[in-house]
Amino acid sequence: MVDCQLKPNKIINLNLIHAFLKVPREIFVNKKNINQCYLDVNIDLTKNRFLLNPMVCARLIQSLNIHKNDTVLTIGSGVGYNRSEEHTSELQS
Repeated sequence: MVDCQLKPNKIINLNLIHAFLKVPREIFVNKKNINQCYLDVNIDLTKNRFLLNPMVCARLIQSLNIHKNDTVLTIGSGVGYNRSEEHTSELQS
């Protein structure tokens, strides 16, 4: 996912890349969708809820330009995957 989807598409924040390598997407999806975890597709979770595809998630987080001492208020982060990526990348910086 990182080498084929993120790096070729200008995701250059090394802390964010490390976060994507560290946080397993499969713990945030239903068992029936495990095979889609690392594809660049939105994954249906429940009615009207889905996990954003990795590229969109990475672009959103990278555009925030979060630093270690920043305060981030996350509202309605769905299943928590995006927030876990934000948090992990904050810890790395």
